[in-house]
Amino acid sequence: MFRLTALLLCVFSLLGVLSAQTGNGTITGVVTDPTGAVVAAAPVEVKNTETGVVFRAVSTDTGNFTVIQLPVGSYELTATVQGFKKYTRQNITISAGQVLRVDVPLEIGASTEAVTVSAESSLLKTETGDVAHNITLQQLQNLPILGIGGANAGSSGVRNPFNSTVMIPGVNYAANFVMIVNGAPSNTAAYRVEGLDNTNHTVNYALQENQPSADAIQEVAVQTSNYAAEFGQAGGGLFNITMKSGTNQYHGSGYEYFVNEDLNAAVPFTNDGFGNKIRPRNRRNDFGGTIGGPIWIPKLYDGHNRTFFFFSFEEFRESSALNFSDTVPTADYRNGDFSAISPAGAKFNTALGVSSSPIGTDALGRSVYANQIFDPASRIAAPNGTLYANPFPGNIIQPTLFNPVAVNLMKVMPAPTSTALTGNYPGYNPGTRVTKLPSLKLDHSIGNKGKLGFYWSTTGTDSPYSTPNGNADGLPELISQARGTWIHSATVRLNYDHTLTPTLLLHFGAGYSRIIFDDSSPFTTNGGRFDCASIGVQGCQGSFNFPTISSTVASTSGALSTTGTLGGMQQMGNAQAHTHTTTLRPSFNTNATWIHGSHTYKAGGEVWFQGNITAPPTGITMTFASATQNGASGLPANLSTNAITGFPFASFLLGGLTSTGQTAPNDARMGKSQWAVFVEDSWKVTRKLTLDYGLRWDYATATREQYGRSATLGLIPNPAAGGRIGAPIFEATCGCTFLSNYPYAIGPRLGFAYQINPKTVIRGGWAFAYGFAPDLTQSSANALTSTPSGTNNYFVAGSANALAQPKWPNLDPGQIPLPGQITGFVNALDRNAARPPRQNQWSIGIQREISRDFVIEASYVANRGVWWPGPLGLLNQISPDTFAALGLHPYTNPADNILLSSALSSSAVTARIGNFLPYAGYSTSNTLLNALRTYPQFSTSTVTNSPTGKTWYDSLQVKGTKRMTHGLQVNGTFTWSKALTLTREDFWNPDSSSKSIQATDQPFLFNANIVYQTPKAVENGILAWVTKDWQIGGFLQYGSGLPLAPPSSTVANNLTGGEMIRTGQPLFKKDLNCGCINPYIDQVLNPAAWANPVAGTWGPGPATGLLPGLYYSDFRQARRPQENINIGRNFRIKERMNLQIRAEFANAFNRMQLGNPVTTSPYNATNALQNPTVVNGRYTGGFGAYTIGSVGVNGQPTFTSNGNVGQLYQQPRQGTLIARFTF
Repeated sequence: MFRLTALLLCVFSLLGVLSAQTGNGTITGVVTDPTGAVVAAAPVEVKNTETGVVFRAVSTDTGNFTVIQLPVGSYELTATVQGFKKYTRQNITISAGQVLRVDVPLEIGASTEAVTVSAESSLLKTETGDVAHNITLQQLQNLPILGIGGANAGSSGVRNPFNSTVMIPGVNYAANFVMIVNGAPSNTAAYRVEGLDNTNHTVNYALQENQPSADAIQEVAVQTSNYAAEFGQAGGGLFNITMKSGTNQYHGSGYEYFVNEDLNAAVPFTNDGFGNKIRPRNRRNDFGGTIGGPIWIPKLYDGHNRTFFFFSFEEFRESSALNFSDTVPTADYRNGDFSAISPAGAKFNTALGVSSSPIGTDALGRSVYANQIFDPASRIAAPNGTLYANPFPGNIIQPTLFNPVAVNLMKVMPAPTSTALTGNYPGYNPGTRVTKLPSLKLDHSIGNKGKLGFYWSTTGTDSPYSTPNGNADGLPELISQARGTWIHSATVRLNYDHTLTPTLLLHFGAGYSRIIFDDSSPFTTNGGRFDCASIGVQGCQGSFNFPTISSTVASTSGALSTTGTLGGMQQMGNAQAHTHTTTLRPSFNTNATWIHGSHTYKAGGEVWFQGNITAPPTGITMTFASATQNGASGLPANLSTNAITGFPFASFLLGGLTSTGQTAPNDARMGKSQWAVFVEDSWKVTRKLTLDYGLRWDYATATREQYGRSATLGLIPNPAAGGRIGAPIFEATCGCTFLSNYPYAIGPRLGFAYQINPKTVIRGGWAFAYGFAPDLTQSSANALTSTPSGTNNYFVAGSANALAQPKWPNLDPGQIPLPGQITGFVNALDRNAARPPRQNQWSIGIQREISRDFVIEASYVANRGVWWPGPLGLLNQISPDTFAALGLHPYTNPADNILLSSALSSSAVTARIGNFLPYAGYSTSNTLLNALRTYPQFSTSTVTNSPTGKTWYDSLQVKGTKRMTHGLQVNGTFTWSKALTLTREDFWNPDSSSKSIQATDQPFLFNANIVYQTPKAVENGILAWVTKDWQIGGFLQYGSGLPLAPPSSTVANNLTGGEMIRTGQPLFKKDLNCGCINPYIDQVLNPAAWANPVAGTWGPGPATGLLPGLYYSDFRQARRPQENINIGRNFRIKERMNLQIRAEFANAFNRMQLGNPVTTSPYNATNALQNPTVVNGRYTGGFGAYTIGSVGVNGQPTFTSNGNVGQLYQQPRQGTLIARFTF
């Protein structure tokens, strides 16, 4: 590794002596005389008309010239050659990453004479064969795609520039959730800002965590297939973002995006109690401004034509009222009085719906009643060996018996505001979110040969309380489950370009990116620290969050129902759910470009180093009982009726813990690096044919913990499992490395562009492109859960042995499992987990110019992906040979399959295989299935990041582009595609069993966007003023429905899950797109179309929740059209000043889109899919039904944008008022 690193550093040094790939553009062409002969040594100047900065080149002996590293903007090209007229070409517009051909036809004459051409450059792409698309600042500003708020933009709420990707063919996008490019796995694209990598490797789908402000962006170039060798380390598309620069004139803007519920349509299926539909409170503002120009200090410095700045600031604010109906213990419960909830009590309340009949008898033959409370101190065995306990008289626990920890915890519980058992505390949190995005860009020309650029930005989001992801619950700050959002990122870039000669240019780039992800509780963020010793808990390893206290609200029957109508105390705290992660990434790149003859050679390299520092705080969890556990207050043995005795809050008062957990402090640092070198050439074979070819080598080091303190499963004896093979190992002590670096990521590239005639170009290419090596998280046993066993199967809160004592770092191979327990092991890493995924990409297409401002392109775009990270399978799966050795055949014998779920102590197991233990000390309460596993000390052990995933993608992509002329701009795309995927889920099925269409497969997808500005159509002054300068914009998208997840099987066959089989019956009872569905009473899916596999047999594929499942092209959701429209007016104040007032509407036609019908549980007693249940004439659940009935009076509807089951798929019409001033 040292030698390889040294070699790479030497390569970079050599490149620096010669000379990152920014998002700049290129102008290339050929200089000819009137006869068509080439003119060599012709000086060519390209001047940026906005900044005055000049770029120089000279034609080669073949007449070719190339001017590279041109910032996005408008240019003027001039060529002055002795004996010829001066040639000037104006109105040249360069886009990010664009290679534009501008030929120079000279005419005989004196150089004092001039030939000027002012026509705009052609939209045809005549110089490259890649598949790329450009999105400009004007499109972002003028189209109705930059909504604000979580549903429209993502978790940060601020305008999301990546919303623009909906306009790109082959892209499936949902804000802050999904970014799929040409069938690659979701969120595998790479993002570059000012030429250097800025991909979020902390939370890969959360693009907003380090996004730039939309108004600070000049242009986004999106390369989706067979791009040049200088670009790579992208699994699914590469986004090259160029930031806006200042010019010779001062320009700026100010804007405000205003959202209020009065601009929105009401939500269907809601009722405010007065017969009106609800408009949920919706108060948002997104405002900011920009200013840029030359740096000019009177009498000290004049930066015109030389030094420029551009500053941007944007802020998003949202406020909402989060109201909750919380459940806290009643006064009677706090006093230990549970007499009203059980027939065993003197104040038994029959109105609560609790049965008054005995639910069984104890070991002494005494009647036992629902919710009857028993004294855990009286537990004893009857003569027949059955355990029993004595009930508390009158179902009342005397306060003298209360556990001190419970007494202390009740002091911080709020008192109820009503006598109701549930919903008796009106919780409230202020739902605020503030996001700020400042940025600064500086550009400076050093003489005629040097160009220096600097960029800085930060993105910060703060939101103390949110729901549902933020777990806000309305309880007081100390005991709330709330997890705030405190995410702050920073991006810094420094780029330098130096022209050594007119044909040799060097580029150097350096950058730094940082993301701090913190979802601490508001209590700790505000400076609070909680010492659990203050409530009498022993063995806590630190003072940070309030503990997680779980004492589930109990059910009516005291049996297996969990309706929660008897109250108690809902969960308090969320100690182990917080994350503190800092991602640091310095990056560097360099390249040299040499123009020689008909060739433009380029060579360079890049590297970035990433460190992920994870420091989750210490925390403890204490579970006192749930509604389906007897707990400390119940009988120590279940009754024959399987009813549940005791009461969760009674167990809380007695301090009876059914499980505890603790997390030790942790400061792990995971790190990796990505290197690349490339060489490429653009060869102008003829004036009509250009070939691009190159070679790229990517090299990634595997993610490792800085000091080798991360664990994986090792094949060594485990002292905690009787020497059984299978224990955690650590690179710090094993004398080994877990992962192998992959040295063969060599990616050839080939592209061509052939101009058949002045209006037609054929373009195509092929490439091997590698993505980045997977990011791995630290794995250890620093969090341990402890479950009591024995006669008194509970811990006493506050006792010395109640909490497990993990430590970190802990390199002991015998640290897990705890005595008498089995535990889920830290994931086992595949040896090849560091192998980067590879795509074999190719495309061929034809581009036709219909007019100078309108082109259409149709392309076949395809790829084949391999080595995507996925699960290899479960190491603890049991082979058929293991079963057969014991005479078991569960894959074909249903009775044997059922036997596997029986405890080792059961008579059925002992009768079949005798007294079987995998090792001494193994608990006989564990199932036979667990005991037969390869590693019986662990319940599960999954091989992670195994490079076994495969994808297939084929598409026809059509794109039409009409640039702005005569006030009209139109763009449209159509994609006809098929996307397949495969990953292994188990060891015993062939790979083909998991090959399926992707969960995001859409065979047909069309979108269009339009901007129209009304001209001055009449001469009448007043009428002209009224009719001119109106602007209308629209974005429309229509496509196939996404696949529905098939129902999962109840027959897992010793896997983690499987799917039901299809019976051949119709899948649908109603067409989901008919517009005729009544969600209250219509069952749209057919339960008879699906059936469980026969016990002991396989289903068609793994459960869809395991990624990927088996999807069917004829089992799809409803179509989900998007229709956004805006209308506004421009008020031109002066020549350079404009005020635009605009109204924008998402879902403009207020289409009601239902969420997906239920496709999963529940099942009926025969394990067939259950028909919907009816409450008050409405369906409330069941296969094929909708969940609209759960909204109710004053209910808040739920929305989804990712295809999950929800009441409504998208918001009703949402309005935004926009004001924008520019100068």
